[in-house]
Amino acid sequence: MVTMNEEAMENPITCSSCEEKQLRAENARLKKKLARVCALDAMKELIKLAEPDSILWIKSPDNEKEVFNHDEYERRRSSFNSPKPNGFVTEATRETVLLCTNTAALIETFLDADRWAEMFPSMIVGAETLDVLSNGIDGTRNGSMQLVFFRSSLYWFVLLDFVIFGWKLEMIRNLIMLFQMQAEIQLPTPLVPVREYKFIRFCKQHADGKWAVVDFSFDFGRNCPNGDPNMSCKKLPSGCILQDMPNGFCKITWVDHSQYDESPVHQIYRPLVNSGMAFGAHRWLATLRRHCESHAILMSAVPSQDPEVICPSGKRTMSKLAQHMSDYFWSGICPSSASQWDILPINNLRNGDIRFMSRLIQDASGENCSIVLSASTSVWMPVSRKMVFDFLCDAQMRGEWDVLSNGEHEMVHIAKGEEIGNSISILANSGNKLYLQDSWTDSFGSMIVYSPISMESLSMLLNGGDPSFVPLFPSGFSILPDGHSSNNTIIETSSDGSGSSGGSDNDNNGCLLTFGLQLQILLDSHPTSKFAYESVESINELISCTIKKVKEALGVEY
Repeated sequence: MVTMNEEAMENPITCSSCEEKQLRAENARLKKKLARVCALDAMKELIKLAEPDSILWIKSPDNEKEVFNHDEYERRRSSFNSPKPNGFVTEATRETVLLCTNTAALIETFLDADRWAEMFPSMIVGAETLDVLSNGIDGTRNGSMQLVFFRSSLYWFVLLDFVIFGWKLEMIRNLIMLFQMQAEIQLPTPLVPVREYKFIRFCKQHADGKWAVVDFSFDFGRNCPNGDPNMSCKKLPSGCILQDMPNGFCKITWVDHSQYDESPVHQIYRPLVNSGMAFGAHRWLATLRRHCESHAILMSAVPSQDPEVICPSGKRTMSKLAQHMSDYFWSGICPSSASQWDILPINNLRNGDIRFMSRLIQDASGENCSIVLSASTSVWMPVSRKMVFDFLCDAQMRGEWDVLSNGEHEMVHIAKGEEIGNSISILANSGNKLYLQDSWTDSFGSMIVYSPISMESLSMLLNGGDPSFVPLFPSGFSILPDGHSSNNTIIETSSDGSGSSGGSDNDNNGCLLTFGLQLQILLDSHPTSKFAYESVESINELISCTIKKVKEALGVEY
């Protein structure tokens, strides 16, 4: 019989390999244990932050807004409240709403990377599930394990576990799910960098119909548990408390508590970002409300024998294409590790605030190549967000700002929300040119995105065809509050930069308008060195002219 020492002497390489495997296994076990401990602490902190009468929030004199009590938070000496890096500021926001949904549907979405990204369009850059390690127990989400990668430069594993309380395995009531993730969150403007978060997501059911989901930055071995110091953002315990109500609604309390580097943020967006509105609780819930309304309307379509009425499958197909168009548009506005755009360092134009990006595309045959140029800029407008949105959505007023307009009228209209303007439209002009337009507005912001579309593609879509083969080169606008006035600033800030949401969406004093467009250039008919400069100049003139026309039409001095 060969002893371990004799085997090690005969084959030292094999023994060393075994020791390394044992060390890696032990390290993984310790990491998992440490993550569980920190997750429980983060969950406790989230619950305290979400309590209605928590002294961690101070109500304003008018009792309509509340401010995060940073001094009280410091006194509690949270293990997550490590010293901020130089240049970092803190923001904290919370808000509670009732939505027509349920906790089961929301938790299922939080556990599915693709569906989570779809639930928050224009916010989450993207996500994908790489592997499903376990589908759960007895058809439930109990014990389900997924390997998830949120589109970014790094891969992250998912750990899932449940805790046994006594002999009965209370898998529903005491279910614990633990994920390590990375996500990129964007604001629709080229002047604010995408926020890249590395965090752990911890889900637990506390009672029938009541869940808590907490996210917090965590990095093993590097300033644990507060995350990688090289990241530009850190997420302190944040998340939501979900509770089903007897009337069929779901009560959602959302808390967002983050630290971020404000130095890359452009000056005209500083008030909005520093207020907490740009990435805070109010925006998350406004986006979630809009998603729930849109989903309910599109799913409730009743079949009709009227040939003028679009069939339900046609509406869903149009909605899918419209969302794809908007996602593609914002990928050319907000540079991220998920996008396939290259930033062009162009600095010799008259309008230095226009940002340019490009990408190379091929046709189905792979033989013909073209370049798509994307350009965008943001400006402050001394008029209300509603006025700008209504003006840009009005097809009859399009000729006032669109230099390519030729008498547009709305040919197809698909409502996707309660607010006027939340719709998908097909616009036609006197030259028989068609545009697909996606527009929406909520209590945070407004968007209008449009792209030329062929009649053949439209016919296919209205009959429920596959939208993935429809070529799109979108242009559009985002309209956001400027963060200056008390009317449109729903967040109050402390000297530390912390704040909390109130709820007003009156923004009569000003807004931030972003305009972007994409232009395709075929390489087989243009010398690369020549078209690049001419195309950039052409786009620069088109953007400047469009912004000028919008301002003139709204009575704003250019």
